Amino acid sequence: NQPEERPQIDESLIADSVNPHINVSWNPLLVCEGGEYLETYVVEIRITNQGKRVDEVIRFDVNKDTTSFQYDEVQPFTTYDIQVFGNLTIDDRNLLVALTSTQSV
Repeated sequence: NQPEERPQIDESLIADSVNPHINVSWNPLLVCEGGEYLETYVVEIRITNQGKRVDEVIRFDVNKDTTSFQYDEVQPFTTYDIQVFGNLTIDDRNLLVALTSTQSV
C-alpha cells in the first residue's frame, strides 16, 4: 500500500553542465503519524541507465531534523526513481516505512 504523497523534486538543475544534481524534499513525519519513533529519514534512489535495467539501488540516511536531500551524482541518459522512507524504532524493532510514493526523474 503506497502513500499518495510524492517527494517534491527540483530537477531544474539536473541539466546543469557544471554541477548537475537533484534536490529532493518531503513533508516531515508528524508526532501524530509516528514521528516520535523516527530515527532517520531514508532516501532510496533506484538508478536505471538508458531505460535498460536497474543498475543499482542506493540508500542515504538523512538526519530526522532535515526534510531535504541533494543528490549530486547525476549522469546523462539515466532515470532516477526516488522514494522517501522513515526509519522508525518501536519496541526495540527497526521498521522502514514508506512516507512517499516513488517519483521518477
